[in-house]
Amino acid sequence: MRSVELLLDADGDAAVRRAWAALMAADLPSAGRHSGATNAPHITLAVCPGEAAGGVADAARLAGLAATLPRPVELSGLVLFGGGDRRVLACHVVVDEAMLRLQRDVVARLGGAGGVLAQTAPGAWTPHVTLARRMPLARLETALEVCGPVDLRVEAVAMRVWDSVAKRVTVVA
Repeated sequence: MRSVELLLDADGDAAVRRAWAALMAADLPSAGRHSGATNAPHITLAVCPGEAAGGVADAARLAGLAATLPRPVELSGLVLFGGGDRRVLACHVVVDEAMLRLQRDVVARLGGAGGVLAQTAPGAWTPHVTLARRMPLARLETALEVCGPVDLRVEAVAMRVWDSVAKRVTVVA
């Protein structure tokens, strides 16, 4: 599986990492618990299913789209995804037409809506920056207090492809 992601500027990265650390300090789930070198706050634009490694090929297909960066990004509010008694907690990304166009262009270059997971197809995509996975609903009030209100204006400064088969990040030029 491969994902195409936007990385945040230093201020945005630091703000999200502070939220990750605050969740960990409160003994809550946090995306910051993943200590791999490739773990970084990001906005996923598309996810391609399948086992074939293709990060380098995907980056070549996406060449030129990174030229739209840097671009402003507004993180505003928190959202929950999933069902059951545990959810994904994330910062909501407010989108404008330019962000929607970029996401549509990424999907088109990856083979269209049939080439990506349904939740990242144009019209179904909910842009966000993940704070925690498997957040127990019973601890949600604490998580919301720890994260506080989110209202940040940052920039997306880079695009990358994360290839989970090859365990490799490829920067899109």
